[in-house]
Amino acid sequence: MKLRNIEVKLPVADPNALQQSIEQLADGPAETLHQTDTYFDVGPNAYLKMREENGRSTLVAYRRSRAAELRPSDIKLSVVENGPDLIETLAKAAPVIITVIKKRRLYFQGQTRIHLDEVESLGWFLELEVVLQSDQSDQDGLDIARQLLTDLKMDQVSPCSDSYRDLLLRVG
Repeated sequence: MKLRNIEVKLPVADPNALQQSIEQLADGPAETLHQTDTYFDVGPNAYLKMREENGRSTLVAYRRSRAAELRPSDIKLSVVENGPDLIETLAKAAPVIITVIKKRRLYFQGQTRIHLDEVESLGWFLELEVVLQSDQSDQDGLDIARQLLTDLKMDQVSPCSDSYRDLLLRVG
């Protein structure tokens, strides 16, 4: 499956207050996901990870700029049968550089996935993923994301330009 989206990630100072705000806007209750993302070394601005989530495994490849502003991503997802075995196989060619463990509360609001993430060793983050329809421009997605940030009173918080992978690599 190939997706195009606009993504933004922000640090969260008060996750309980933000969760209440999200719940007022969301289309329904949260789904809680326990995710382990194993990242492989595939070069700058390219990402390859195996996501193990609630008993499912998905190989995810994407490219994204490191701009601090809201940014587009091109993503390719492949559901796999035996994630741990594939991790071992891939690690023979592309070394594992880090594993990110998080608890994600996933909400939906229209075409936007709202993530309230608690990331081991990093803390709390809000992540918005506006999944673009084929007839929508990046600007359409940016406008949707900006409006949601305003609605959540997060529009004055500086976004993170780094992925959780990069943030963890920096704190070492």
